[in-house]
Amino acid sequence: MIRDQGLRTVLAADAVCFEETLDRGSLELSMRVRVAVQSIYVLIRERRFLNPWRYGRFAWQLWSHKALRYSSPLLWLAVILANMSLASQRFYLAILVAQGALIVAGIVGFLSRVRRANLRGFAQPYYLLLTNIASLIAVLRYLEGERMVTWRPIR
Repeated sequence: MIRDQGLRTVLAADAVCFEETLDRGSLELSMRVRVAVQSIYVLIRERRFLNPWRYGRFAWQLWSHKALRYSSPLLWLAVILANMSLASQRFYLAILVAQGALIVAGIVGFLSRVRRANLRGFAQPYYLLLTNIASLIAVLRYLEGERMVTWRPIR
């Protein structure tokens, strides 16, 4: 790992990168699941880097950018279930309705991509839903013992 070698990554503000996006949701989902399974595997294998007393800012970055990302669907499901159980109170009912609306917006975003319609307002809910579904699938696959060490590009 780069950190083990005493190296670091540096942002080049003038760097330009172009990446083709996958235009089919199923391919994008499988790519995101593959990347997430690999990331979870490395995160757990190299868990020593999660120690904030030893690795400081780097540990914080791993916790906030990796560990929370892959645990977010589990946290999201827990919050939805909690709101369902508290829905008799207006505040929690409103939050539950907002969560449902976000999920519906994500589904609409997915359907608009399938039909090649350009509904820009639904792109962000779509990607939020897509990344959370991919993270949930990846966590489940990791727990089942799947490890994706190598892959073949879809080209």
